[in-house]
Amino acid sequence: MLNLKQQFIYILKLIPAFGVVIFEADSEEEARFLMETDPAVEEGIMTAELFPYRVALWRAKTLTS
Repeated sequence: MLNLKQQFIYILKLIPAFGVVIFEADSEEEARFLMETDPAVEEGIMTAELFPYRVALWRAKTLTS
Protein backbone atom coordinates (compact mmCIF):
# COMPACT_ATOMS: atom_id res chain seq x y z
CA MET A 1 0.00 0.00 0.00
CA LEU A 2 1.32 3.43 -0.92
CA ASN A 3 1.74 6.08 1.75
CA LEU A 4 -0.21 9.02 0.34
CA LYS A 5 0.63 11.43 3.15
CA GLN A 6 2.53 14.57 2.25
CA GLN A 7 5.52 15.77 4.19
CA PHE A 8 5.66 19.25 5.68
CA ILE A 9 7.94 21.27 7.82
CA TYR A 10 7.13 24.38 9.74
CA ILE A 11 9.56 26.79 11.26
CA LEU A 12 8.71 28.45 14.56
CA LYS A 13 10.38 31.81 15.02
CA LEU A 14 11.09 33.77 18.15
CA ILE A 15 14.13 35.98 17.72
CA PRO A 16 16.84 34.91 18.55
CA ALA A 17 15.55 31.32 18.92
CA PHE A 18 13.63 29.09 16.55
CA GLY A 19 12.19 25.58 16.35
CA VAL A 20 11.62 23.14 13.53
CA VAL A 21 8.67 20.75 13.33
CA ILE A 22 8.70 17.98 10.72
CA PHE A 23 5.57 15.89 10.20
CA GLU A 24 3.30 14.14 7.70
CA ALA A 25 -0.24 15.25 6.93
CA ASP A 26 -2.96 14.20 4.50
CA SER A 27 -3.15 17.66 2.92
CA GLU A 28 -1.74 21.16 3.06
CA GLU A 29 -4.93 22.26 4.82
CA GLU A 30 -4.36 19.71 7.59
CA ALA A 31 -0.70 20.76 7.86
CA ARG A 32 -1.68 24.43 8.12
CA PHE A 33 -4.27 23.60 10.79
CA LEU A 34 -1.66 21.70 12.83
CA MET A 35 0.77 24.60 12.53
CA GLU A 36 -1.78 27.26 13.42
CA THR A 37 -3.02 25.32 16.46
CA ASP A 38 0.49 24.85 17.86
CA PRO A 39 0.19 26.33 21.38
CA ALA A 40 3.18 28.67 20.87
CA VAL A 41 1.65 29.98 17.63
CA GLU A 42 -1.88 30.27 19.05
CA GLU A 43 -0.63 32.28 22.02
CA GLY A 44 1.42 34.59 19.80
CA ILE A 45 4.68 33.53 21.44
CA MET A 46 6.12 32.41 18.09
CA THR A 47 5.27 32.92 14.45
CA ALA A 48 5.37 30.05 11.97
CA GLU A 49 5.83 29.42 8.25
CA LEU A 50 4.78 26.23 6.45
CA PHE A 51 6.94 24.55 3.79
CA PRO A 52 6.21 21.32 1.90
CA TYR A 53 9.26 19.07 1.57
CA ARG A 54 10.43 15.66 0.42
CA VAL A 55 13.01 13.46 2.05
CA ALA A 56 16.12 13.52 -0.16
CA LEU A 57 18.00 10.69 1.53
CA TRP A 58 16.71 7.87 3.65
CA ARG A 59 18.93 5.64 5.75
CA ALA A 60 17.48 2.30 6.77
CA LYS A 61 17.59 1.64 10.47
CA THR A 62 20.17 -1.02 11.25
CA LEU A 63 19.56 -3.49 14.00
CA THR A 64 22.47 -4.57 16.14
CA SER A 65 22.50 -7.22 18.80
